[in-house]
Amino acid sequence: MGKLKLLCVGLDGRGKRDMNEAEASGEFTIAGGVDVCSEARAGFESSSGRLAFDSLSEALNQTDADVALIATPDRFHAPYSIQAMEAGLDVICEKPMAETLADGRRMHETARRLGRMLMIHHQLRWHPSIHYGRKLIEEGAIGGVDSIEMDMFVFSTACLNGYRADLPHMVLQDLSIHHLDLIRYFSGEEVTKMYMTAWHPDEEGVNLTTTVAAYGVMDMSGGGRASYRANLRSIMDDTNYTCRTTVRGGKGTLRITKEKCELQTHKAFHAGKEPELIDPPAPERNVMQAFAHSIRTRTPALTDSSDNIKSLEALAKAIDSADRSR
Repeated sequence: MGKLKLLCVGLDGRGKRDMNEAEASGEFTIAGGVDVCSEARAGFESSSGRLAFDSLSEALNQTDADVALIATPDRFHAPYSIQAMEAGLDVICEKPMAETLADGRRMHETARRLGRMLMIHHQLRWHPSIHYGRKLIEEGAIGGVDSIEMDMFVFSTACLNGYRADLPHMVLQDLSIHHLDLIRYFSGEEVTKMYMTAWHPDEEGVNLTTTVAAYGVMDMSGGGRASYRANLRSIMDDTNYTCRTTVRGGKGTLRITKEKCELQTHKAFHAGKEPELIDPPAPERNVMQAFAHSIRTRTPALTDSSDNIKSLEALAKAIDSADRSR
């Protein structure tokens, strides 16, 4: 089987980055593009040499794509993903999976009914320190997971303009969905109870209309606990979007940052040993290579819709809690 022919839906910003990532993986060739913006279409045609269309229906009729990349604003994820799957394409969709839980469930049910591969582009699961940290937890390096503490402090201007600024909860919908997914990934458990609060703090000279900060606590299905703090306008203590995560277990503690995994066991601590600093190896595949492997083998990827619908459920819990303060 040769390279997979990719139809790119959403050609600016995130879509352009995902398309470049797909080509660089060596697994995909570009079949065409879709965007409502004429400038985005012109830029795509100039750089790719492929046709761009202003409607998905037209693109599906005039290209021979195998798969679709959906990188549009959130409200279009469900209708475009479903349309592409019904036309016979496998789909990789940007996060969050859908704007609403009901839409996400329709997407997953469509994939299940038609036998399509539907993967959500949660690229952080393939970040080296995160991927290797999960491997250490699976191998029992810290014993059973008791608690997770996850912090994300960054300074971002994305909340000030574009469609993200119009989201009711930009911090939760655009960034925290990654981190709620990672809490599930590290713990191997589901969120059963959550309290989340989200707000836009006063900031001199800036008018914030969407929430950019959030704090939350969670109970997990296996008895573990998780805490989460996020602030998109932090001018100190930059953790990067990958977060600073501390996972505590019966045998020890694992800290995961953008660059490193740091492991300390109770046995080593009581013997007076320093924590072990680990340079994590890259995973066998990156996110786009994992998608291609999923298509070729017809096996679900790490962030297949069958798994990721549970991360969307966690996001729905977070938004409901933040809205109702309970």
